[in-house]
Amino acid sequence: MHRVNLLRHYGVKPILVFDGGFLPMKSEQEIKRERARKENLARAIEHESNGNNAAAYECYQKAVDISPSVAYELIQVERGISFLPFV
Repeated sequence: MHRVNLLRHYGVKPILVFDGGFLPMKSEQEIKRERARKENLARAIEHESNGNNAAAYECYQKAVDISPSVAYELIQVERGISFLPFV
């Protein structure tokens, strides 16, 4: 939300796009994405233990998976703040 609010502050009207649900034809791609998230989480933990917080932060960002329930909560928050288009 911080980045969305920062964009608004500078006059940019963000549009949030949420990916749809699971598609069987993309199952191989989803497996690759899950593997990449796990690898990034492991890298983040390693960087953090070595004291490299900047690299850890980048890897943690790449390890995040936005679930449908998290997307729904964000939509509800946005509806409460102002009209922000989302797909």
